[in-house]
Amino acid sequence: MLNSIKAFIVALWISISSILPGHAKIPSPTPFINNTPVANYINDYNLFGKINDYRESIKLPTFSLDDETCKIAENILNTKFWQTGIQINDYKNYCSSCTSLTTAESQSEYNLDAIINSWKNDKVTLANLKSDNTYACVKVSGDKVVLALTSKSGVDYVNNINTDQITDCVSSAPNCNGSSIRLKQSQCSNITCCQVGNTWTVYSSNTACTQAQNNYNSSKNSQVNNYIPLPSTGAPLVNCVTKYGVYTYMTQSQCDAELAWEQQLQQKPQQTIIPVDNTYNNQQCKSNAAQDFAEKKQGVQNLYGSMTDTADAIIQAQLTPEYQQAIAVCDQQYPLQ
Repeated sequence: MLNSIKAFIVALWISISSILPGHAKIPSPTPFINNTPVANYINDYNLFGKINDYRESIKLPTFSLDDETCKIAENILNTKFWQTGIQINDYKNYCSSCTSLTTAESQSEYNLDAIINSWKNDKVTLANLKSDNTYACVKVSGDKVVLALTSKSGVDYVNNINTDQITDCVSSAPNCNGSSIRLKQSQCSNITCCQVGNTWTVYSSNTACTQAQNNYNSSKNSQVNNYIPLPSTGAPLVNCVTKYGVYTYMTQSQCDAELAWEQQLQQKPQQTIIPVDNTYNNQQCKSNAAQDFAEKKQGVQNLYGSMTDTADAIIQAQLTPEYQQAIAVCDQQYPLQ
């Protein structure tokens, strides 16, 4: 009997303590487990690749990614999603040479395979996936997906062969030394040999050259003074020329202090330097720089397309100078004997 009373008291105390201030029991949060495969997330290029994988599996030629078709897909996604009666004549301002347009759409699907399967299970969209169109583009916004398929004049629709073939457009300019750029054959007459920084490169047009130069200059200007703007005092700034570079100060006295410090460093006794073999460190440093350049280049091409003016401009104006600078830093840090 006594043991029963003790058990009742203990149970009553546990029940009361759970509602007293400072003794409330807080349930542990349920952990969220994301089972979505990382490689299967929806974006334009992943889904475009899945579409071409399907066409290859049924022995059909793959679609070609096309900027003009992408503009049409973007417009449909933003203004006419799920609308019917869409015709190519409504988009001649985006693609004057387009002669046909078909589309496929999807919503509320968050998996690439699910989207492809839903299109394959519908007779209309399945016919579109199997069509003789030459060009395609996918645009994604959240869970909304638009696939636009077009054909253009100047294309053999039976064999799906573009008569305006992609080719190597070779520059005859001395500074570019026979370098080339891959473009449509009709665009080869527009190429130019362009200087961006200290490098001469072939660009698809004068416009692309100017854009690359502007991007390069903007990138260089943004690095002045380590991105820290100097406060305005109304007085002219002083450009202080030192052994280690040109620095901007607000007063001449600050420049004089910099020069005095530099002179003190030069007056210190020289120490005996023991030669060090930096071959391995130099090679490893350059290998890391090359790998970083390749990854950034691939990222730009994935975002803008592998053969677009925008991707080429960013790679030439920003990534290439960064890579060259990284190589120079490797030679400075690990000089070879």
